[in-house]
Amino acid sequence: MITIAEKVDILKRQLNSLISNGNLDNPLVLEISQELDKTIVEFYTLQSSTEDTLYCRKQVV
Repeated sequence: MITIAEKVDILKRQLNSLISNGNLDNPLVLEISQELDKTIVEFYTLQSSTEDTLYCRKQVV
């Protein structure tokens, strides 16, 4: 299983490769961009819930 950071790195490299080769019309550009967006949202959602949990633990103590 890969981490979210590794997944983002892979997607960024794939997207940059397509863009640098001038393949902007390639449907993969949109697909990879959407997957990257979903992964970023997943990361911030996970981070936010972790911070909420830590905050709640501090309040309880």
